[in-house]
Amino acid sequence: MKKLTLLMGLLLISTGAFAKDIPKNSIRTNLLSDAIGLPSIEYERALSEKGAISIDYWLLDLGIDEDDSYFDNSLNNIRVMYRYYSTQALAGGFVGIGGSRMSYDLGSGYDKQTYYGLDFKAGYTIDVVKHVNVGFQAGFTRYFGESGTDTNDAGVTRAYESPGFIPNMGVTLAIRI
Repeated sequence: MKKLTLLMGLLLISTGAFAKDIPKNSIRTNLLSDAIGLPSIEYERALSEKGAISIDYWLLDLGIDEDDSYFDNSLNNIRVMYRYYSTQALAGGFVGIGGSRMSYDLGSGYDKQTYYGLDFKAGYTIDVVKHVNVGFQAGFTRYFGESGTDTNDAGVTRAYESPGFIPNMGVTLAIRI
């Protein structure tokens, strides 16, 4: 019985020491959005054994030539999300819920539009090598906001509306530090 207790104690100590070596931070990018011109970056931090919080940002910046006017169209999104992992934080399957703030600015005197959303996401990460993983994720965001019209300084009027439901998916590459 003493040997079993000693063995269990050593096992618990070694498990605790191993847990200290597991990285608690992850930096990742979404390869799919990067490929279509929406550069993204995400930081995730383990809060507990199976819980983590993430913050990500993406940006779309396009020049649009419409009616001989040049609009500097920029669209950006920031999201904060809590993720619950099935095995341990930052590894394996997860489900997440969070909130987003998306804004866009057409320039040329138009008002900047801002929408807030509720995000749901699920995914799975696979370790490729030590502290590097590839992830697959899918979900959606439900944005809330007003619809209406806006007139710029030159008197050109445009209509805008809330984006509503927007699906999101990705193939991510991450390094854990």
